[in-house]
Amino acid sequence: YHLKLGAAVDALVFSGGIGERSKELREVVAARARCLGYAKVDPAKNAELGEGVVVDIGLKGEGKGEREKRVLVCRTDEQLEMARSCALDERFWN
Repeated sequence: YHLKLGAAVDALVFSGGIGERSKELREVVAARARCLGYAKVDPAKNAELGEGVVVDIGLKGEGKGEREKRVLVCRTDEQLEMARSCALDERFWN
């Protein structure tokens, strides 16, 4: 998508099972994406995400280019979303 959007991207976002749980994956992918202007990953933030639905794991001032691109982890609850979708689908209740 980065190329399709002409580099008009604000953040590299990790989510879902492996994106949320693998600090090694986030570190490697973000390091490879640095050439596209994304911030360098803060090892401490990457290791311990803390609280919040969206966590910025990038080092401030480490992005390249005119507009710093952030590195984020977005927590998802896929089971809740599937349950919500089923609960709202009238086909299951008629």
